[in-house]
Amino acid sequence: MSATNQTTLGKSGESLSNINSTSPGANAEEHSIGIECIHIQDIAGNTQQPDPLDDENWSSWRDDIVLTFNICGMTDYITGHIKCPDARVDLKGAENWAYNDQITQRTIRNNVGRNQKIHCTGATLAQEMWKNLEAIYQSRGVQTQHQLMQELYDTKAREGDDIITHLERLKHIWSRITCQ
Repeated sequence: MSATNQTTLGKSGESLSNINSTSPGANAEEHSIGIECIHIQDIAGNTQQPDPLDDENWSSWRDDIVLTFNICGMTDYITGHIKCPDARVDLKGAENWAYNDQITQRTIRNNVGRNQKIHCTGATLAQEMWKNLEAIYQSRGVQTQHQLMQELYDTKAREGDDIITHLERLKHIWSRITCQ
């Protein structure tokens, strides 16, 4: 029997569980393959997000794409938990690893906006792409959230202001804070 090992990520990116599954009917030759191919036809409907990453939606986009990684068996490629096998020892496993990593890269690139693809340029591994995006947007997200909190704190109705318009502005700022 061949075994696959998949680590799932939670909202904050920590490892939640290891799931071991076995597929019946594998022969001894298949057993030597440590990494199986992700079957694109099995995951095709799950890899495209409705909202690509842009300058304002990192937090919600990250939650969506991490769920995609978990469903599609890609999580260990972005975290680096699955290392490429030595091709001299496991040629098929190394080929499968390279293919799976490229599928994961493609999934990332398909779900970032045109202006965000620059952060994926030059990365040769899915893990590198993911680290680049986290480095850019996690810090930017914290700065933006701080700025929005300050804006919310500073927004005050003045004598004669339309209270409905003021409340709509507060609601808009609050929705941007909670969507970060």
